[in-house]
Amino acid sequence: MTMLFSLMLTLTVAMTTIMVLRICGTWLQVNESAEDGDLERLQTLQGQENGWVIRHLVCAILAFSLVAAAKYFPSQGAPENLVSVTAIYSLVSFIFAFAESVLAQRIAVITLSRMQPLQERQEEELS
Repeated sequence: MTMLFSLMLTLTVAMTTIMVLRICGTWLQVNESAEDGDLERLQTLQGQENGWVIRHLVCAILAFSLVAAAKYFPSQGAPENLVSVTAIYSLVSFIFAFAESVLAQRIAVITLSRMQPLQERQEEELS
C-alpha cells in the first residue's frame, strides 16, 4: 500500500463521515426552522446547500479527470490502486452532490409551502 493510496483512502473516508454528519445536521436545522416558520433561515440553508452541490460537483469532476488522465496516459506511472481509490472518491462526491441537491429541493418545497399561507393571508387583508 503506497502513501498516496493511504492518503486518498483516508481523505475519502473522512470526507464521507463528515459530510454524512453535516447533511444530518442540516436536515435537523431545516426541520427546526420549518417548525419555527423562519423563512429567512430556510432560504439561507437552501443557498448553503446549493453551494455544497457545486463544491461536490467540482471535486467529483476533478477526481474523474485525474482518473481519466491516469487511464489514458499510463506513461505517467500512476499506481492502479491509487486510480481505484480516486475513482471511488469521484463516485462518492457525485453521490453527495446528488444528495445535497435533493436536500436543497426539499428545502425549497418546505419554504414555498410555508410562504403560501402567508401570501393568502396578505391577499385576504388587501381584499
